[in-house]
Amino acid sequence: MNITGNDPVAQTHKVMQNTKHLVEEAGGEMAHHVKIVVYITDVRHREAVYRTMGSYIILHQRRPSGIDGAGDAGLGAPRMAG
Repeated sequence: MNITGNDPVAQTHKVMQNTKHLVEEAGGEMAHHVKIVVYITDVRHREAVYRTMGSYIILHQRRPSGIDGAGDAGLGAPRMAG
């Protein structure tokens, strides 16, 4: 479960695999995630990190309140990728 190396894609895969393992061990599913906070130390890696995360979960972009008519942040229900 340790995260090693300097490759942001490999680190993201390891984080998501660890998260998936813990969630499933507790009887949940990755689709049950409501919010995931990501801290990226180098913005140049953002696209690769999000693309990698997207192979585990469906990422939803926040939209300004009111655009979807629901009055919320416009977040949809999470779904499994693939």
